Amino acid sequence: MRDENVFGKVSPPKKARARRLRQEMSLPEVMIWQRLRPKVNRDFHLRRQVPLLGKYTVDFYFAGLKIVFEIDGSVHELKRVEDATRDRILSLAGISVVRISARRVLANPDGVANLIKMICTGEIGIQDIDI
Repeated sequence: MRDENVFGKVSPPKKARARRLRQEMSLPEVMIWQRLRPKVNRDFHLRRQVPLLGKYTVDFYFAGLKIVFEIDGSVHELKRVEDATRDRILSLAGISVVRISARRVLANPDGVANLIKMICTGEIGIQDIDI
């Protein structure tokens, strides 16, 4: 069952954008998705390029714990204020945000995928990680 408070009313252009982003994922996003997509991972259901709160599209979302995983490439260095504002708004909606650098994914995709898996399965909490 969809939690309308989290997903909000998603306009057709936002749905189309999310669909396009799923087709145009960055290499680090693809590396994580290959390791954690539902066909490979049976422990939890991670969604990719998900519109939330009716206005934000996040890289990965685990609804079970309301956690967003953002893979941040170099463009995010220029968007720190915007990202911080977005993170605050998501937090006010009860959604936690974990930001992971694209460099870290490229250097150790299995380790990052395992870290995400451990968070989603409750083996560790997001307060226990150092990203």
